[in-house]
Amino acid sequence: MKKAVFVAGGTGGHIFPAVSLGNWMKENIDNPVDITYICGSRLLEREIYKGCGITPEILPVEGSPLGILKMRKIIHRTLSLFSAFFKMLRFLRKDRPDVCVLFGGYVSFPPMLACLLCKVPVIIHEQNSIAGKVTRIAKKLGIPILAGWTECYPLGKSKFNHVGIPIRRFKIVDREEAWSKLDTGVAFPKGPIVGVLSGSLTSTPLFQTICELAKESDLNDVTFLVVGGKGRCFGTDTIVAVERQWDMSIIYSVVDTVIARAGASTLAELMVLGVPSLIVPWRGASDGHQERNAALFEQMTGNIVWDEHASKHELKQHLIDCITKAHDCMRLNGRRPDSYESNSSKRIWDVLISLTRRESL
Repeated sequence: MKKAVFVAGGTGGHIFPAVSLGNWMKENIDNPVDITYICGSRLLEREIYKGCGITPEILPVEGSPLGILKMRKIIHRTLSLFSAFFKMLRFLRKDRPDVCVLFGGYVSFPPMLACLLCKVPVIIHEQNSIAGKVTRIAKKLGIPILAGWTECYPLGKSKFNHVGIPIRRFKIVDREEAWSKLDTGVAFPKGPIVGVLSGSLTSTPLFQTICELAKESDLNDVTFLVVGGKGRCFGTDTIVAVERQWDMSIIYSVVDTVIARAGASTLAELMVLGVPSLIVPWRGASDGHQERNAALFEQMTGNIVWDEHASKHELKQHLIDCITKAHDCMRLNGRRPDSYESNSSKRIWDVLISLTRRESL
């Protein structure tokens, strides 16, 4: 294998596994593979890739036409999919990659069809425990499915290959050193630090919930480090907001516990690092995949899941339990994330080698 194409866009949950797999291949494969990354046209996608030191090829697509009410937007996005399809066709005919790996989401749809037409071996990696629309279509078209979880509903276990989710490498450093690098203008907190991770798209409702929580008198000593928080929080000085971080090493170095959405890539990272976590699944996620991700995460780790429709008092008690658990756990410095990341990427690599060899016969 000399050339590969990784199609990953939309959010960090799709992009980071692709970049992590690519980095693993650079470090572990004797014969270098030339990897081209392909994404959509959202500014967020370009920002994430730039933070990873990668310049991707960009398809003229910014979202799915499904679930949109405005006819003008539906037409625009549908036409964009056609434009992306023809651009991908031109790329494949010119570059002739040995394999294409799709990382799900609407960005993957035009490349999937183009690969089938150009007879380029293609495979899709589904990060979530519920298969997305493109993944379900891929299965009907006979494309192999790699899954991040032991479930990939509604596919039966014989219909996919469980490989896990490639995660980023993290360099865990001293807590006070990490805090100083965040440049918050606030002295290093004496009490517990709770990281609030709302995903690469950020979440204003979650931020508002944290604002209410921070005002509770029995949480006065807790500092909430909100990553990518939007808006202002009046009546408390224990919320510290920082911009979105594409390298989460500093955040994971400094926090005692985490409140997070249930994006699959985030959960994989928390699982590996062993961070005591309180998961708040986003109910608006397509097909309810965040709720199912969270349920599996809870089963596998014993961490807590909170429904946003439940009481704030319940959330507070869950958070206190998480903080207590964090004090009983060993510090992050003793956690080793390498094995999970390597195993997942190695499994995917083995499948790619098998696929390309079979296609060459």
